[in-house]
Amino acid sequence: MIFASDLDRTLIYSRQAFGPGETDSLRPVRLIESKQEQEISFMTEKAVTELKELADRIQFVPVTTRTLEQYQRISLFREEIKPLYAITSNGGHVLVDGRIDEEWQWIMKQRLEDSCMCMEEIVGRFEKDLMHPNWVFSSRSADGLFYYCIIERELAPLFELQQFQQWLGTCGWLLYSHGRKLYVIPEAVNKRDAVDFVKMRSGAMRVAAAGDSVLDLDMLHQADVGISPLHGEIYQLGLGVRGSSSIIFTEQQGIRAAEDILRSVNAFTGHGTTQAGF
Repeated sequence: MIFASDLDRTLIYSRQAFGPGETDSLRPVRLIESKQEQEISFMTEKAVTELKELADRIQFVPVTTRTLEQYQRISLFREEIKPLYAITSNGGHVLVDGRIDEEWQWIMKQRLEDSCMCMEEIVGRFEKDLMHPNWVFSSRSADGLFYYCIIERELAPLFELQQFQQWLGTCGWLLYSHGRKLYVIPEAVNKRDAVDFVKMRSGAMRVAAAGDSVLDLDMLHQADVGISPLHGEIYQLGLGVRGSSSIIFTEQQGIRAAEDILRSVNAFTGHGTTQAGF
């Protein structure tokens, strides 16, 4: 069995995302990611313990929109919990023992060539017609697979972005806004298909998946069980039900939601305390 989980605001949290009333003093937390002198991401000690126990029994697969470089900053996955498989760049890269899987690279190359306009043309149009320092603070290519910007949402030209979004749909690309980030992503680069590839490669029969955002939605609905934090975009937008597939939501919000997610996966695998929905 696989436990495929998004990371930021699902399993790991910045201090700003801890949740109402949560501080380091109220609940023991572990620093699991830093960059130079900056502390970036945390988990509660309880969640770290539960994830270790879970990863000893089943295949834990981190699944993130982070680039490969950003994923590699997470010390927990270098030093204590060392996943055999990991998925970065929103599904663009599959890692096996920390190395990029060449078969998936070839598959992605073919899919991108066959299904969508090249990124240079997409980014060129965005930068020429829409990008302005009034509302775009920075931008970058993510591992050469997609493009994102840090923006001021209140100043973004909504009508022009809607028109751009419609054009992207004819080119095999998506526009997605989450917090202060604006993503321009090929439809072929997605978490669902990368998880399916890992499932096939590992020989797993079942998948439990967790995630908080629209970019996680297809992965959750395709899994045998999908779990999402109560504070997440999926819950806030009412996207928990699709056909006969229904996502389970945590009872807790913020950093403690990770504990609920891990308890639910334990229950699904026949260990731990049964949660609602199992």
